[in-house]
Amino acid sequence: VGGDITAGLLALDLDRAEGNHLFLDVGTNGEMALGGKDGFLTCAVASGPAFEGAGISCGMPAAAGAISRFYLSGDELCYEVIGGGEPRGICGSGLLDLAACLLSLGYITGGGQLLCEDEESGENIFPITETVFLTAEDVRQLQLAKAAVAAGIRVLLEKSGLACRDIDDVHLAGGFGNRLNPESAAAIGMLPQELLGKVKFSGNTALAGAEKVLLSGEESRLLKLQSMCRYLELSGNAHFSEAFIEEMAFPAEP
Repeated sequence: VGGDITAGLLALDLDRAEGNHLFLDVGTNGEMALGGKDGFLTCAVASGPAFEGAGISCGMPAAAGAISRFYLSGDELCYEVIGGGEPRGICGSGLLDLAACLLSLGYITGGGQLLCEDEESGENIFPITETVFLTAEDVRQLQLAKAAVAAGIRVLLEKSGLACRDIDDVHLAGGFGNRLNPESAAAIGMLPQELLGKVKFSGNTALAGAEKVLLSGEESRLLKLQSMCRYLELSGNAHFSEAFIEEMAFPAEP
């Protein structure tokens, strides 16, 4: 947790906000803060590269040719491709949607098993096109990523003595955070269902915060905000380890 989070909290004026606010900047590292004008508890989780399309069989960045969204029309799986045309792969937001859809259709179990076998290879593969597909290992990588974020949120809430009902809003920042579908994130267990109606997309808050400091001359406020943040180390934290294991499973009813 560092400059990006500090600038983000400044950009959104959360250091002056009443109530309890959850700030999430999720990518290869999931950095988060919980609090308001009375201070913040922060932590970071190693969510891995799955959310950014890396480490996934047909994963790619959110660029032309990436499937950025999956949705169901009845029982039919549909998708949208950035820039149109034939898909070349799947980006992070599309991966979340795909998992949520396949959970709903029964192709993915609560434990993360992919129930679709390729006749030629005998491997568990879900085909989307002739060249784009999802594998059992992809599902596993997504489980690891979403469990890390969910466990981080859970530990922040527990250490702050708060429940989801006490949170006023959830700010999603960063490239991946601004593209994901909150309903898909909740369906796979990355975000608590109780927070769904509180989600706000906040854009590139790291850049916005840096710009704010440069144009307003509020360097002293930025330094004060830094002192308002208390860092919670999750490495070796027993509560986090326990929560991470429990959050690996997908919700029984997405």
